Amino acid sequence: MPTQVKKSAPVDRFNHISDDKLQLAIPIGPRFQADVPDWTGPPHKNYPHGALTTSDSSKWLGTVIWSMDTTPQSEGDGIGKGRPDSCSCATPGSILCVKRHVANKTALLLKNLGPAFQKWKFHEMGEAVAKLWKQPEQQKLTNLMKKIPFSEGEDFVKPALDYFPSKSRKDIFSFYFNVYIPRRMSIQSRSGSMMVDTDDEEEKSKIHSSKGSRKRDRVDGVPVYSPKVVKTRYLTGRR
Repeated sequence: MPTQVKKSAPVDRFNHISDDKLQLAIPIGPRFQADVPDWTGPPHKNYPHGALTTSDSSKWLGTVIWSMDTTPQSEGDGIGKGRPDSCSCATPGSILCVKRHVANKTALLLKNLGPAFQKWKFHEMGEAVAKLWKQPEQQKLTNLMKKIPFSEGEDFVKPALDYFPSKSRKDIFSFYFNVYIPRRMSIQSRSGSMMVDTDDEEEKSKIHSSKGSRKRDRVDGVPVYSPKVVKTRYLTGRR
């Protein structure tokens, strides 16, 4: 009598986003860190010991993009006081309330950083990324990401690139981390859930056939395949 094979739980590589108790194991040893001995040979003929001037050495420090010497003093609350329990919004904690505070803080950051705001790509972070996608495109991509959770592999990237040929891998991943994940966590936190899970609990992938072939499915007209299980690698264990 055939026995039913139990599917193993998907490996979520992004539990650390919401789990502050999870500690990653950092590999240590000669396989992971380079042992650079002290230089004992003769000095370079062009740069004898003590010949470097301040101008020679300063060029390796890079270009200052934002100087703290010209930073205006902040008029906000001091460090350690935390955020206020309530605000002046009509509906504190609502989506409009959050958007208002994010917009205010973004404007303040832009004012303080100046040109460094664009150089450090702050304008390409958060909900600003959603403005690069039309609303129907956002819905299509969101449905695709729900169908194939990233925690089970990167298989949603290929069908996404096929469906959006004008987009790059960078655009797909940027939407995932800046729009999809924050929106999902926001919905769960507002629902009163104590544990915010970044993994999808949508329809599970189909079990492989006995011959090892993967069954095809479609999301909004895009052919997708059930993803392979991701192997555990370094920086994924507990200390």
